Amino acid sequence: FQKENSDHIIKRANVPLFKFENYKIILIVLLCHFFLGFGTNIVMAIFSVYIKSELKVSHFSIGMLWALGSLLAVFAFKMAGQMVEIFGRRPVIIGSIISYIFATFCYIFLTNPIFLGLLWVFPIAPFFWLPGTAIISDITKRAERGRGIALFTSAGSLGTVAGGLLSGFLADILPNMRYVFSFSFIFIIISLVFAFKMRETKDMGSNN
Repeated sequence: FQKENSDHIIKRANVPLFKFENYKIILIVLLCHFFLGFGTNIVMAIFSVYIKSELKVSHFSIGMLWALGSLLAVFAFKMAGQMVEIFGRRPVIIGSIISYIFATFCYIFLTNPIFLGLLWVFPIAPFFWLPGTAIISDITKRAERGRGIALFTSAGSLGTVAGGLLSGFLADILPNMRYVFSFSFIFIIISLVFAFKMRETKDMGSNN
């Protein structure tokens, strides 16, 4: 029995990382997450510097904003879970990306430090991350699920790495940080295009 179990584990370990039955759907979700992470982190990577240096927000206020954002995220995940079950995965993802577009518009054109600070820490991410993970779970078999969720998480992480690097580079060469934020639009809109290409998977989950 132990030998059979070991052979089964080895066989599963030798499965290629990117081999999935519904690989096209997964690829769209991964690209959507990558470009969203890329676009949003162009703002997030330098926003604390922006509100400190240009909007004169204190260090203590920035810390308080982060704490508030973490607290709100607790409730946001619960709300996102309910919305995913009521409206489906795809509509919640599209709504979250449109929310990021609205937020980026505000970062570029508004300067009220209180409003921008609250907008900065408002937890939009759960409304993308949770339905995105749900889609991966819906369309993967049990043996694929761990790899699928790992790739989904990694795609977003790689996007934030790229966004952070580009953000820092642009902040050094452009005269105003708000000019940097405008580049965020490009990648978030690309993410939205991929979101519209997604298919609803809510009713597929029970088949796996």
